[in-house]
Amino acid sequence: MIMKLPEITEKQKQENLKMIRRKIKENPKNKTLAEAAAPKLILEDPDLFNRINKELDKKIVGEEATRKVILLVANGRNVDNPSERASYNLMVNAESGAGKDYVTSNTLKILPKSEVVKRRRRTKKGFAYWHNSKFEPEWTWDKKLFYCEDIPNSVLNEDVFKVMASSGNATSTIVINQKAVDIQIEGKPVMIITIAEADPKSENLRRFPIVDLDESINQTKEIMKRQSEYAMKGYSTDYNNSVMEAHNYLKRVKVKIPFADLIAKHFPIDHIIMRTNYNRFLDYIKSSCSYHQKQRTQDKEGFYLSTEQDYTIARECLTKTISSKNLVPITKNQKKILEKIRRFSNKDKFSINDLVPKITFMSDRALRSNIDKLTDLGYFTRENESVLGINKPVIMYTFVDSPTFKIPDYNYITSNTSIETNNTIASIASNTKVKEVKEVNETQIQDELSNYLCDKCGNLHLPEINCERDGTSTLATPPMADF
Repeated sequence: MIMKLPEITEKQKQENLKMIRRKIKENPKNKTLAEAAAPKLILEDPDLFNRINKELDKKIVGEEATRKVILLVANGRNVDNPSERASYNLMVNAESGAGKDYVTSNTLKILPKSEVVKRRRRTKKGFAYWHNSKFEPEWTWDKKLFYCEDIPNSVLNEDVFKVMASSGNATSTIVINQKAVDIQIEGKPVMIITIAEADPKSENLRRFPIVDLDESINQTKEIMKRQSEYAMKGYSTDYNNSVMEAHNYLKRVKVKIPFADLIAKHFPIDHIIMRTNYNRFLDYIKSSCSYHQKQRTQDKEGFYLSTEQDYTIARECLTKTISSKNLVPITKNQKKILEKIRRFSNKDKFSINDLVPKITFMSDRALRSNIDKLTDLGYFTRENESVLGINKPVIMYTFVDSPTFKIPDYNYITSNTSIETNNTIASIASNTKVKEVKEVNETQIQDELSNYLCDKCGNLHLPEINCERDGTSTLATPPMADF
């Protein structure tokens, strides 16, 4: 614990801050001390998640919801007990040139480089040979993030890749010199991929929720406006070093959700994919808790306890990835098909031939494939009908315009619960280690450093380090352990 100085007047505080500024300027070691203190202070910010997202404004215009989803999924590497290991996968789907790789890459740049493995492309059998435990026994994909740009559908639907996306710890058998060889891959990484023309098989819809970008004209204008502003004023787009460094202090932790039993009854159950999506929502809550681990309480077993804030963050991020009442993800092109049909379909039923002249951004074959997938997901019903002048029955589709499921807010799920349950949740909330700080800025860092200002020697050092007046070395940077 830091030894706090006695209460001082505002005038004394200002004088103290001036002294600290001077000492940081005069002595590089004091600057090192300040830089070491700042990242830990940032992790204590109660609005930490939004603060990190705001930092991304330096490189990314808009796309706030998408950035938050990427951040939350990426932080899944710090959850040691996910309900489903595939929860921390994500597909970013947008047109070529829309900036999907730029947005994803620059979001991930705020994370420790040692924990992010980036590749532009992988071959179909890439994972089968990569980081083979036989040759790299110490390697594990746990607490790692694998990011692949422009991944081909052939790789996305390849068996070894699917195993890695599901549970990790893949064992693959391949043939080398006409002999079957087993290759073991240890651990499960967070997997974030970008793709322009996504055509995932239904099983991959369970593994990879889809998030898209804002491809509107207004977004293009805002991007060009920001680029011009930075060019004119010479603004730096570099992320704050302390914000980046803060992520190095996040540990892989186990998380409990004390209110999990209140959530399930509010989710739809009429599609089997809900078994996966419900677990994903729980894991998003866990990821938020692990992001705020410096502010959360632990129970006697060492589990960190989720709060209302974690539910709210998870709700916002999952909402960005859902497109139907069953939380089933659909691709960018499938969304465009639905938008077109909603606009021009004035009759109850239509055939594929009715759609072909209107859907010009894909081939007839691709259109038929996507209509079939959307029908399987419940967007259309289909039946064979006899049509005048045509000898064989024609498949006719009917649009089912069901509303998108809205995840209830925290107050709704906790209303009408037992007094005992509410008391438990309230107890957790009251014990949450949150400081009354809305932003970690220069003044706060200097204020924190005032706790190190020695009234004996006038230098900055840790309380447990004897000062030079006691005949001992004065300055030392803080240890990496918690304050």
